[in-house]
Amino acid sequence: MKGSLPFLLVCLLLTACVSHDPSLSVALPLPRPPSEPIPEALSLEDAVRLALTHNPDLQLRAIEPLIAGTFLAREQARFAPEVFAEVSRREARSSETARATGEQFNAEVEQTRISGGVQQTLPTGTEITLSARQLAESSNRAPDQEEARLALSLTQALLQGGGRSSLLTVERARRGIDLSHAEFAGFVEALVTEVELAYWQFWLAEQAIAITRQAMEVAEIQLSELRSRIEVGQLPRNEEAVALAELSRRRQDYVDATANLERRRLDLLGLLKPGEHLARFRATALPDLPEADLAESLELRARLALTHRADLREARLRREQRQLDTQLTRNGLLPRLDFFAELAKTGFGPDRGAAWSDIDGDSYDVQAGLRFSRSLGERAEDSRHAEARFREEQADLALRNLESRIELELKLALNELDRALRQVELSQDTRRFQQLTVEAEVERFNAGAGTALQVAQAQRDLLSALIAEQRARVQARSAYLNLLRSEGTLLDRRGITP
Repeated sequence: MKGSLPFLLVCLLLTACVSHDPSLSVALPLPRPPSEPIPEALSLEDAVRLALTHNPDLQLRAIEPLIAGTFLAREQARFAPEVFAEVSRREARSSETARATGEQFNAEVEQTRISGGVQQTLPTGTEITLSARQLAESSNRAPDQEEARLALSLTQALLQGGGRSSLLTVERARRGIDLSHAEFAGFVEALVTEVELAYWQFWLAEQAIAITRQAMEVAEIQLSELRSRIEVGQLPRNEEAVALAELSRRRQDYVDATANLERRRLDLLGLLKPGEHLARFRATALPDLPEADLAESLELRARLALTHRADLREARLRREQRQLDTQLTRNGLLPRLDFFAELAKTGFGPDRGAAWSDIDGDSYDVQAGLRFSRSLGERAEDSRHAEARFREEQADLALRNLESRIELELKLALNELDRALRQVELSQDTRRFQQLTVEAEVERFNAGAGTALQVAQAQRDLLSALIAEQRARVQARSAYLNLLRSEGTLLDRRGITP
């Protein structure tokens, strides 16, 4: 079977062309961990972990990279080999006239056709088809005949679609996966930021409850002592109204603080596990002052931001996508010029075996040529290319604009952190001096030189100072959190890899 050797080599070549590429695989989602209850003593680390595990918005966003992976698989599938087959049968009855005698006769023909093969489009813009055909024909005017045919055809794009241009869509899909990962990382960073902010607001609401409850208890004790002094005639009756008003005000503050704590609890639960709105817990972490070195250069933080910020990675990937779009539409401006060639061997015989045996004979047919096409008039390709160039320019401007804003964001974040740290120190001083003021007013009141109203005002200011001190600590933590997010290192510092 010497004639079969070239076709065997072609089959081996096609097999090599379609070998599996492990880089084309798409990652599958990991199974979700089992649900865990919210601990009664909730640490900051627990809150972040619960949000990353059970937050419904995060679970929705986690599917986006998987969807992007399907786009890549779809583009890669264009280069997968395709098997085709066809079976048909034809019966015909017609009237024919013999040229020699002019006699008219009926002709009956039956044909059975079986064909199949494999075809593939290569990344170089090449289309290869290897096919085989079996044709059986019987007629009442001629002896039965079988035809066997093997053919190898090739079409190569020389202009539009030629070279590696067909891989541009695959590269664009790869950028789409990277882009979805960058967007997901940005969402994770935003979620972690929101969880930490909500956690500290919940902690502050708990502190406000404790401070307000203590102030209410102090007001009740002072009212009791004041009534005792009124009963023995040391104070006039109208001093009781001042103490009653102050106690009522403390109760009002406690009601507001209780409602605020419930709101902060629900806000935090909405980020952790919205379905468990009845869960009760307390915050165990303390808003320690951030260990930020404000002396670090702005240039160092800016360099960190250029390499770590998820929104910058996203902007760069969008620009690369736009550049690939421009290359695609530029290739679409070219006319279509294809080179095609086909080599076929055909065998004939009275039966199937004889026909395939005859395929090693001298019969063959070869054809080759060029095929050209180009649209005329107003071309849609021109408008698509213009749109792609405009979008590429837009993406480039957006990237440069984002890069120019980084330094400003970092300056603002550093300025806010410096202000918050100073406020912590000053709020501590204010609270300490206000405590001395309350003690002084109480002494004056006990000595008969002051009034209950003055004591109440001093205690009211002390209550505000105590809450302000804790609020200042929370603001310092929040300012440091914003600084980490501005330089893009928040997730790295938390040990989180999205």
